[in-house]
Amino acid sequence: MKVVAIVPAHNEEENIERVVHDLLRQTFPLEKIIVIADNCTDSTAEKVMLLEKSFPKVRLMETKDNLYRKAGAINVVLEILDEEKYELVLIMDSDSRIAPNLLEEAVKSFREDPLLGGVCSTAEVLKPKARKESCLRKMEKSFLWTLQRLEYAGFDAERTATWKCVTIIHGLCGVYRLRVLKDVGGYALGHLLEDYDLTLRIKEGGWHARFNPRMRAKTEVPLTLKSFFKQRLRWLRGGVDVLMEHGLNRFTAEDYLHHFIFIVLFISIFWFVALSSLYGGWAFRFNPHPLPIAVVIVGYLLGIYKLWYVKNIKVSDITMRLVVLPELVIAVSMMVVRVYAYYLAFFGRPQKW
Repeated sequence: MKVVAIVPAHNEEENIERVVHDLLRQTFPLEKIIVIADNCTDSTAEKVMLLEKSFPKVRLMETKDNLYRKAGAINVVLEILDEEKYELVLIMDSDSRIAPNLLEEAVKSFREDPLLGGVCSTAEVLKPKARKESCLRKMEKSFLWTLQRLEYAGFDAERTATWKCVTIIHGLCGVYRLRVLKDVGGYALGHLLEDYDLTLRIKEGGWHARFNPRMRAKTEVPLTLKSFFKQRLRWLRGGVDVLMEHGLNRFTAEDYLHHFIFIVLFISIFWFVALSSLYGGWAFRFNPHPLPIAVVIVGYLLGIYKLWYVKNIKVSDITMRLVVLPELVIAVSMMVVRVYAYYLAFFGRPQKW
């Protein structure tokens, strides 16, 4: 199988050399590595030019005035790739790192399943770069890094449970059949969550979407509260937009059900609090009903189980999960973000990237 790699990069001068070297070190050799410098204003393109001179497999492409970010940049490359020359396409983010045997493991998946359209890697969290910062900033960074280590490990646990039909072939690192990408028309432009849309179109086209836990990859994560919640709003709004576009089918039914349950529960809680306040004043009371207690216990034990998927687990990871309160505060905050995402999607409100 001949494989080409596509790396869309926007102002990634700090990371691009490491990414290219990760691809050059793959135990299953790539035929070509195409870095597409998308609307870059830093030295990303210059650094790739230097790599081109040393490594014949590396090729630089540049886009100017591309309005569709990652999806638009990748589509520019897909349009010129020849199906007779390449069978597989590796697409990865330019702020990610991949293990040397990632492509080798991906190729095994395609050889095992002739209907495999795409396969994704694990999603681990890179350690943040050391910088001189205030104590308060260090605390914020440490909290968000630990929080997302646990969260991303949970994502891998969910992908493991549904590995033959994953919900999303995430953008961190995925490998696809070029013919499949061509058949579905590449990435749809204008989506906030283009990877979810692409995965659905692959499955709706009769192809399989899988997860391979032996394909290990890591990525940078947002380490300020503002950037964290901005990213999650984009994910949530983008996911709702994609579901509304695809409609209810056998590949979207489970996600529709999750949204329905959330909305029903949120409305129920809202009306309970509102009515309690209206008729007699609301006050927090412990309700020892066995059903909510059972739900809490199951959820807590599931969270403890997901610690198994945290690589190189630390005391801080275990502590945060056992204490519960930090993750609970974020979860409640995310409920508000989710409701706002519904408002933006249902009323077609514009949203910045």
